[in-house]
Amino acid sequence: MDTDNQRNGRRRNVEVADVDLQFRTVEVTDDTPTGRQVLAACDLAPHSDYIILQWLPGGDLEEIRLEEQLDRSVSEAPRVIVAKADRTYRFQLDDRSLAWPASQIGGGRVTTAWQGPGWRNYLPQA
Repeated sequence: MDTDNQRNGRRRNVEVADVDLQFRTVEVTDDTPTGRQVLAACDLAPHSDYIILQWLPGGDLEEIRLEEQLDRSVSEAPRVIVAKADRTYRFQLDDRSLAWPASQIGGGRVTTAWQGPGWRNYLPQA
């Protein structure tokens, strides 16, 4: 499928991290890239081996299917987490249940990632 944005060569940025939460910028050739286009821009294959989670305002994470478009209305450069995984795991933070593409998440990553109004700093109990 060839969109006007693909034909005229416009490029858009997507901020991509894996479970380490170190974001890097990748360029896509579509204003509304699909999960598959993000994985291709990251040079990751086979696409079916990866999970994509879009980081939404307020800290929620939403799984993006391969043919689903990222929600660009939330940011000019959407933030996604990409991980080689076959499932997501749920964890609780305050009163929210969030998806994560690994069976564990370090407390330091949680406090770094989910600080802000309405979120208390989460530290795992020793």
